[in-house]
Amino acid sequence: MFYITPIGDEGSDPRKHADMMLKHVVRPAFEDHGFTVVRADEIAKTGIITKQVFEHLAHAKMCVADLSFHNPNAFYELGVRHAFRLPTFQLIHKSKNIPFDVSQGRTITIDTDDNYLIADNLESARKTLTEYVKSMLSDNSGSDDNPVSVYLPGVRVTFK
Repeated sequence: MFYITPIGDEGSDPRKHADMMLKHVVRPAFEDHGFTVVRADEIAKTGIITKQVFEHLAHAKMCVADLSFHNPNAFYELGVRHAFRLPTFQLIHKSKNIPFDVSQGRTITIDTDDNYLIADNLESARKTLTEYVKSMLSDNSGSDDNPVSVYLPGVRVTFK
């Protein structure tokens, strides 16, 4: 499983957010189902980072795309997953608008602004994501329900 997210510099808001989502939402939801979660900065091998990210985008059974900071790379990577017609779950901070092109996809919205509710909100997001994973695994269809598959149903990407 691959986690698409802006990572940012150590100590930056995007990094703190990505670390929090990974630790409290994404990793637990997938580990409950036996998946290992990988984020780009955790790929443990030498080589070209972009190539390694593309390999994960192309071959991960599922992905989570965190769109919270409207990061161009996160949207680009989500688009790659759409083109490959592979399942990807969307996540976004409640203060951000979901851009039109991806607004029709079911998106987990999370509020991390209220310090008194943050633990409950993280737990709620984790439970929702866990249910999405469970549904995807029980569906056995490898659902590719995304804009490419809906609007261009005949388009297929194949690998050699």
